[in-house]
Amino acid sequence: MGWCSSVSLAFIVVTFCMHDNVLQVNCTKLRFHLSLQIQNICSYLRNSTFFHCHVILDPAPFIKMCEEELCKCNLTDRLDCACSAFTQYSRACARNKAPIQWRTRDICRKCL
Repeated sequence: MGWCSSVSLAFIVVTFCMHDNVLQVNCTKLRFHLSLQIQNICSYLRNSTFFHCHVILDPAPFIKMCEEELCKCNLTDRLDCACSAFTQYSRACARNKAPIQWRTRDICRKCL
């Protein structure tokens, strides 16, 4: 028996299914629609919020790393994995003299 659910990630809704109490993703056999969702999540690094860093540090390698991490990540923890990847890019930007305030109440909740 299985079930499906949707999780809102502030900027995208990810649908996942549980079958026989197993919730795993094989990265090499990832369903096409889930792969597109992962790409959409990670493409947040191309958002205008990060623009000042884009001219200094290409986000492409960080987006690829984000996609790989999200693929391996437990489906229920995917947002935490994305936040980790976004944080890594942000820190690399700061090290290159382009600090960015990107966390919000909706995206990787900023502690206020």
